[in-house]
Amino acid sequence: MPTLVINQCVICDKSFEVAYKKRSQQTCGKDCSYSLRSLTRNTQHIPFEKICVTCDKSFNDTSKKKLVTRCTNCIKMGGVQKRKENGSYKRTDAQNEKLSQSLKEKYANGWNPNTEEHRAKLSILMKDRWQSGEMAEMTRISCQEKYGVSHHTHRLEYLKTISKFSYAKHGFRNDIGINVRSSWEANFARYLTFIGKKWEYEPRRLKLNSGKTYLPDFYLPDEDVYYEIKGFWNDRSREKVSDAVKDLKITLVVIEQEQYDNIKREFSHLIPNWEF
Repeated sequence: MPTLVINQCVICDKSFEVAYKKRSQQTCGKDCSYSLRSLTRNTQHIPFEKICVTCDKSFNDTSKKKLVTRCTNCIKMGGVQKRKENGSYKRTDAQNEKLSQSLKEKYANGWNPNTEEHRAKLSILMKDRWQSGEMAEMTRISCQEKYGVSHHTHRLEYLKTISKFSYAKHGFRNDIGINVRSSWEANFARYLTFIGKKWEYEPRRLKLNSGKTYLPDFYLPDEDVYYEIKGFWNDRSREKVSDAVKDLKITLVVIEQEQYDNIKREFSHLIPNWEF
């Protein structure tokens, strides 16, 4: 048994047990972790003046680790250049003509995109499109046409790049060719491959009756079975899993600590690259 220590959550003040090697953990669960991230995401630390490696202009690095090498403007321009190279801004002549005609008609009818009223309407419209799943479907079709995958973050080039900045458990695994969120997910994928099962990782986002969505971890198409890897539960995750089974009538198998330990005990010494 690992040594446990008692920490106090910085968000809800609730005491919680955590393994000694994770004694620096500040929150008791995912909900509080997300709350802490929202509070600290845009935190500016003590500024440190640097020279941008791209434009040679001085700028203040206000990040925590002081690893930033380019000014804000160069970072933005670099993103624009990368999107241009990837063809993200490319449109066909027919698309340009359609867009031009549509904008001309809107302006002729008194349309002004810079008013508070217009921005409020646009906000409502975009929320409705996301909740209905229309935007997700448009994104899927667009990414399938451009990159051959359902989302741009599933591209191999993206996964290899972002894995350089990920934590040890979250990142790209060369042997299974995907970007996973934990060592449990990586090992379960290796296990499925080892026993000859065809699997898909985070295959599709399922829409629930409540309007929320649920993204299962794995799907076995030959068996029409979904798998959820759960080392930790909170009220939100329990509700989503329960609603998915009830609303969608799907077969969902949950792999918790006991089931994962059984797989590890039987297969970990047989499967290469198993993460302990």
